[in-house]
Formats: sequence, C-alpha cells, structure tokens
Amino acid sequence: MNTAVRKAKEIYKQYGNNVEKIASSLDLDIIDVPMEGEAKEFFWGDVITLKEGLDEPLRRELIAHAICHYLLHSGSHYALQSRRYSYGNYHEKQANVFAAFLLMPDKELEEFSDKDLSIYDLAGKFNVTPQFVKFRLGLAKHYNPKKFKSLWGVK
Repeated sequence: MNTAVRKAKEIYKQYGNNVEKIASSLDLDIIDVPMEGEAKEFFWGDVITLKEGLDEPLRRELIAHAICHYLLHSGSHYALQSRRYSYGNYHEKQANVFAAFLLMPDKELEEFSDKDLSIYDLAGKFNVTPQFVKFRLGLAKHYNPKKFKSLWGVK
C-alpha cells in the first residue's frame, strides 16, 4: 500500500486533487452513462465510465480510484463488488488507498486535526462521502497515529 500512498502524494503535488483536471492531464476521458444494478464505475483503456447521476462526492471518489488503476495497474479493470470498499482484492484496496490519500491528503487533513468536526463535517470539507472519511481516518490511524491522534474523537 505504500506505493499507492507515495503515488497519491506525487500526483497531489503535481496536480492538486481536482480529479477532472488530473484525468484530463493524463489524457483520460470520463463519460457518464446509464447503468443498471450495482455497477457504478469501470475503467477500460483510457476511459473512466461512471454511472449517470452519481452524487459529486461519490463521483470524485470513483474517478480517483480509476486514476490509480491507470497509474499503477496494467490493463483495464472491471470490478463488480457488493461492498463499496473491497478488502479482498489487492488492486482494489490499493486504488481505494490511493483515492483516500489523493482526496484527503495528510497536509489538508492535518488542518482539521484540532477542530471539533463530525464525520459529516469532514465529508463536506473534502467533498467525499462520510464512509470514505471513515476509511481515510482508519488509514491515518494506521500510517500516522501520533500525527492525527486528535481525530480519533471525531463524532
């Protein structure tokens, strides 16, 4: 997972965390199409395909996730899973870690470490889903427990 963290920091330093800008800079197209069932995103060649009508926070997460597949994993990825954050597949987990560090980098997360914010407040600040904030806080606890210890009391 350290590769995903390093790559997210590198991309953030180069482009920031505007996923549309990053995708464009990498010559990736993003298209929104009607999809049935559980499928929300798939990445094929140089196209990120998203389910039409997704809320912006989830859309950003899925684009960041697909960008990781493009940068770190060869070939196209099409994964259907019943849970949003798969822990059984290494590439999927790596893409989730990359997306979390890209969209909520240490530098920005640190700015909120001494504030009394809820999960929902942080989700709003980072424009991600509350579930993704919980995932990222778990990563912060794992990678930098002392640096972010004040966040463990987040409501």
